[in-house]
Amino acid sequence: MAAGEARMIRTPDHRLRVFVSSTLQELLPERQAARAAIRRLHLSPVMFELGARPYPPRDLYRAYLEQSHIFVGIYWQRYGWVAPGEEISGLEDEYRLCGPRPKLIYVKRPQEGREPRLTQMLRSLQSDDTASYKPFETAAELQRLLADDLALLLTERFEASLWELPPPARTSEPEEAGTAAPAAPVGSAAARRWPRATTALIGREAELDELADRMADPAVQLITLLGPGGIGKTRLAIALAERLRDTRSHGDTTELPTVFVGLQAVDDADLVLRTIADALGVGPREGEEVEAALERTLAGQQTLIVLDNFEQVNDAAPALARLIEACPGLELVVTSRTPLRIAAEVVHPVPPLGAPEPSDHGRGTVSLAAAEASPGVALFVARAQAVRPNFRLTGENATATAELVQRLDGLPLAIELAAARAKLLTPAQLLGRLDRRFDLLEGGNRDLPDRQRTLRGTIDWSFGLLDAAHQQALTRLGVFVGGWTMDAAEAICDPDPATDFLDRLATLVDASLVVARDFDDEIRFGLLRSVRAYAVEKLEAEGDADALRQRHADYYLGMAQYARQQLNSEQQVWLDRVEAEHDNLRAALSWYLGRPGRPGADPVKGAELTVELTYFWWIRGYYSEGRRWLEQAVAALPDDGTDEQDHVRALASKNQGVLAWVQGDYAAAQRAYAKALPIFRRQDDQAQIVSVLGNLGIVAIEHADYDEAADLLGEALEGARRLGDDTVVAPALVNLAVLLMRRRELETAERYLVEATGIFRRDGDFWRSTTAQINLAEVQLARGDRTASRETFVTSLTQARELGDLDSVAYALEGFASLAVGEGDDARAARLWAAADRLRESSGNPRPPSSGVLSYDDDQARARERLGPEAFRAAWAEGTTLDAEQAADLALALAH
Repeated sequence: MAAGEARMIRTPDHRLRVFVSSTLQELLPERQAARAAIRRLHLSPVMFELGARPYPPRDLYRAYLEQSHIFVGIYWQRYGWVAPGEEISGLEDEYRLCGPRPKLIYVKRPQEGREPRLTQMLRSLQSDDTASYKPFETAAELQRLLADDLALLLTERFEASLWELPPPARTSEPEEAGTAAPAAPVGSAAARRWPRATTALIGREAELDELADRMADPAVQLITLLGPGGIGKTRLAIALAERLRDTRSHGDTTELPTVFVGLQAVDDADLVLRTIADALGVGPREGEEVEAALERTLAGQQTLIVLDNFEQVNDAAPALARLIEACPGLELVVTSRTPLRIAAEVVHPVPPLGAPEPSDHGRGTVSLAAAEASPGVALFVARAQAVRPNFRLTGENATATAELVQRLDGLPLAIELAAARAKLLTPAQLLGRLDRRFDLLEGGNRDLPDRQRTLRGTIDWSFGLLDAAHQQALTRLGVFVGGWTMDAAEAICDPDPATDFLDRLATLVDASLVVARDFDDEIRFGLLRSVRAYAVEKLEAEGDADALRQRHADYYLGMAQYARQQLNSEQQVWLDRVEAEHDNLRAALSWYLGRPGRPGADPVKGAELTVELTYFWWIRGYYSEGRRWLEQAVAALPDDGTDEQDHVRALASKNQGVLAWVQGDYAAAQRAYAKALPIFRRQDDQAQIVSVLGNLGIVAIEHADYDEAADLLGEALEGARRLGDDTVVAPALVNLAVLLMRRRELETAERYLVEATGIFRRDGDFWRSTTAQINLAEVQLARGDRTASRETFVTSLTQARELGDLDSVAYALEGFASLAVGEGDDARAARLWAAADRLRESSGNPRPPSSGVLSYDDDQARARERLGPEAFRAAWAEGTTLDAEQAADLALALAH
């Protein structure tokens, strides 16, 4: 440039244009790779397929070439189409027309069948000393080569230009007041606002890989990390953006522009685009809208933006949709408590960090190995060690730590706030204080936003974004414990049919305040424990809390009554449903059986509910809990009550005896039965009289009073036959068969058990048929029919496992152990006995003296003698590490 000649000042959207020449179809992946490499350098790719234009192809590519600065040729097998009247293809014509422009030539390694004219053309290209000529094999390799070569080319041209440019002219005029500084280019140090992560990302490694894979899909431009406050959305978004930046960058010259935009202080959706523009350093021209300025700046380049805390500006989502459509190189990672609901959005719900469940339906312990493998526990340990360096996870504190993480819902913010207290409190002590969780879980790091320094502040933020109707809905949902169904929510929280509670619930799910999960053939909803604690606080402040709790208790009493009827048929389904509602049923019991005179106290309803739940407690192993509730119910009923009250008292007393017998407390069982029988006799309830007589007969067997047992069980069977009700006859047959087994009258015992099993199976009562079949399998084995015994044990164990009946599982494991001894598999037998003992110990269910006809002591002595004491102890120790599922698998493998 001559001295004094005016220099052209480029507009901010001016970009170096790179013309890409190749055949279209055979090199489509390579053309896409070339376009990506060019855009990463913030250059403009000029490609024939980027837009349909109403001009002849030759005119079009000639015009494109004239406006381009760099020529890139990519070649493989085909020479290209030769138009009528032409001597060379458009591919060769493009190369000849590129003139003195820099030329970067890339040739894919050939396969057989390269067209001769392309071979001839490539020979002439190789002789062109003004062109760079490189081979490649894959599209990924081409992308790397092209990005590096373009960066080097630009560097060389810039350095050469320094010798030709005059120094910039000085001016004595000061900058005009109010004139904005030039906008920093996207990705520059001035524009990049990036939060520094001071702690390692824990427990999200697989999730991060999954998200990175999804963002690698060219069709995905927007992904929303969705979840409640404190779930770790921001930290995951930062890690994802850093992963994408690192994997897509090639050194400092081609680093993917990555910008973080925090929206927590923005409460006006109209300000979102302005906030993004400020973070990018983009300034509108005079008269230009912010949206147009962003489109102008981002349209020709690749940029990654993290938008944090979008939930309070959700009305800005359509503007993001327009921006994405106008800027194909723009990618957005959004964190929000609610979805954006635009077409380009891919929603990724961020799950809580996992914690191991205690073994055996929550009644066991958590091993150190299981705790160490838990992401939630790992986060707690890491943060605890930050304040107490000598903190270690041990076998002694593993269960308490796992339970702590579980009761904090695996919420990273809650875990970190709890870990901050580990300087003064052990995990067990922290557990004991969780009833005051909002006082305990505060005092986060001072460099965090206020809403993230306490658990209450985080939930306050979400609650404040709701309107009054949705705040009331969330508050009322606090009445539920452990989840609910849609029917329950409508019946309890919104009995007014004119209100559409479904829409309100859907909004709360979208706001990540309510969690929805599939359960059998319906959806169950729930609150994180911390959100529920917050809702309960709000509920207590309302005037209708007592009325809401009354509706809750009455609803679940009706549900339990219906479920008890179904336990005679659809047992598996209803056992699982009652299990799912167990916490709500406990809350109903607490409401009914509360202090006398308190609102809602109703001992009759409370006793009725305990009666309906007894068989659930028995089947699922809640023996001690069931006994406590039954004892409380009987004590709450008046001594001189009505016939209805007396009948409920008798039923509750009988059920007390059932659970006492299961736990080996035969004296308590006999006392409870003795209280119930006179009431049933006075009210002439023959079915219940038969039931209690049968139970008393079983207690007599436990006391080895076989004559007394024979009288009681005989009278029971006779009464059952008179009633003509098979549902009463079948249990009486099983009880009498137990006595016959003890007396070694095996043939008659087998006949009774076969008859009873047939009745149970006909009626769909698989729980009672399981018990009968375990006894039948023992009789078959004692009579020497190992094949029949094995088949019957397989059926009974399979049913027991499906029902979650740990009592029957233990019996079946012991039966399989005897089968294993008979087959010489003594180590397996030892493991099965040990696993059964562990199940009985964890559930408080000892093996009764009357059990079966098999001599377990003799079988164990044989196995110990053949194995040797040391090997027997080792096998036994292995068995104690098995949970119910693992032990069942070990037993069933014997049958195969």
